[in-house]
Amino acid sequence: MIVLTFACARRWFETTKAVLVTALVAFSTLYLGLARLALTDSFISLSQVAAIWLFFDYVRAPERLGRAIAFGAAWFVALLTKEIAVLLTISFVAHAAIERWYAKRDVPIARTAVVLVVPGVLCALCWILAAGSVSTLYDVMKIVMLSPATNKYAIQFGSGGWYRYPIDELLMGPAPTMLGIAAVAVALWRWRQGEYDALAVGMALVYIAQIATLSAFTKNLRYIALLEVPLRVLAVVLLWELFAAKRRAAGLAACTAIVAFLCLLGWLDYQLYWIQWRTYDPVTINLIGPRHMMPIRQ
Repeated sequence: MIVLTFACARRWFETTKAVLVTALVAFSTLYLGLARLALTDSFISLSQVAAIWLFFDYVRAPERLGRAIAFGAAWFVALLTKEIAVLLTISFVAHAAIERWYAKRDVPIARTAVVLVVPGVLCALCWILAAGSVSTLYDVMKIVMLSPATNKYAIQFGSGGWYRYPIDELLMGPAPTMLGIAAVAVALWRWRQGEYDALAVGMALVYIAQIATLSAFTKNLRYIALLEVPLRVLAVVLLWELFAAKRRAAGLAACTAIVAFLCLLGWLDYQLYWIQWRTYDPVTINLIGPRHMMPIRQ
């Protein structure tokens, strides 16, 4: 994830800014904790984040066949790894539509539909072959989708409204999350004022759409781990504009110092949650205890 973040950020930002984005992602309390666990969430997040970056790259230059193929491959892996990744289609379609009809970029409808749909069709064929038949695949999918409704752990610890996701993000990493959410609002407000930034608006749409669509499922920070990247990219973009946009040495130093401080906070929160309290599942009940927000015995 660290290598991917720098490689992709470098395509959009200058080197110093890309390094700051990468550092903030590298010190994500959630990512540091998930790296300790023998779960698939880290790879799932990696594949989905790769698909997001590569789709933005494709829309920026849709005439380049290589970018379409690269996104299609990443999208295939993301869908095959976790079927719920299909919900990213909402963000992708919205971003492509905005770029075509608002930004007046020549984004071809047919090619975009192909790179979004064909990987999904190939995944469906793989699933059918693995299951042995369409009916077996349907039964398996039904079990996967409906089982949380009768799972006692999911009901007790994963229920609640959409707002549980941002609240849990604030508990896990308060400062970067607040900056990221503020940057989402700023990106959309500026767009309304006519200052359109393709990457910022695209990342903001990914965050909003994922929170909205996943609100119908069990609430667990592991399921939205991919959103650490959009939030932290937007946080650095906001800090850069506030302090270093004019490229003055003092502003750049201030921006770098703030990001370094945020990285330190991320490391301290990692020590608190994942080392001292030995958190395994990052659900709300396991996040409020270390913050001393309710009397939970360690």
